Amino acid sequence: MDCKNTRTEKPTFRSKGFTLVELLVVIAIIVVLATVSTGIAGRAIQKAKQTQALSQFRDVSVGIQGFIGDYSRPPLPEAARTEGIDTVYGGPSSEEKTNFVMGALMPNDTTHFVDIQDKIKSVNPRGEVYANIALSPKKMMGMGEDGILYDPWGKEILIAVNAPPYQDETATGAGGVKDRFLDTSNLAVYIDAKPRDQDYVLWTYGKDGKKGKPASKPDAIVGLAGSDDVVSFR
Repeated sequence: MDCKNTRTEKPTFRSKGFTLVELLVVIAIIVVLATVSTGIAGRAIQKAKQTQALSQFRDVSVGIQGFIGDYSRPPLPEAARTEGIDTVYGGPSSEEKTNFVMGALMPNDTTHFVDIQDKIKSVNPRGEVYANIALSPKKMMGMGEDGILYDPWGKEILIAVNAPPYQDETATGAGGVKDRFLDTSNLAVYIDAKPRDQDYVLWTYGKDGKKGKPASKPDAIVGLAGSDDVVSFR
C-alpha cells in the first residue's frame, strides 16, 4: 500500500506589526493634519480678535458721537481746535496719545489721567461721561493703566479726528487744516480704503503691527485687503 505524505505545509502569516516605511507614512500624515489644524485654529483666533477690535471701535465711536452731540465738535486739544488742524492719536510720530480721547470721554476716571487733567477739563468742561471702557492691566483689549486704548494684540489703537472749523465744506484737499478732508498723514490711507470727510476714524495694524501687507513704513500706501489691519472705514 502506498503511503501518502499526509504532512501539510502551514500557511505563513505576515507580521501584524507596521514596517518602518508604514510608520513613517503614518507619522507624516499626522504631522500634516496637525499643521493644517493649527493653521485653521490660528486663523480662527485672528478672525475673532479682528471682530473684538471692531467691537472696541464701536464702543469708542458711541462715546465720541455723544461728545460731538453735546459740544458740536470732536474731542481735540485747544491748539488743534483753534487752528483747525486734524489730529492723529497714537501714531508713530504723534505727540498725542489715545489717553487724551479716553480722558475726554471718561473725565470721572481721574486715576488713569493724572497728568492730563487740565487738558481734559479744557475739552470737556462740563465733565460729562460718554464712555465706559474696560480697564486692562495687561494692556490688551481695553484701556491700560496708562489710559491708552489697546487692541486685542496689545498695540495702541490709532484715532484720527477731523478738526473744524471748515473754511470750505466741499474741500477735499490734503493738509487737514480747516477743510472737510480728514488728513492722517497717510497712516490710514490704503489703495483700497481711506478716510474722507468723517469726523473721526479708528484703526489698528493688527497682530504684526505693520500697515497693510506689510508696508515698509506707516505712511506708505499699500493694500488693505488680505492684511490683518482693522479699520472703521472703507
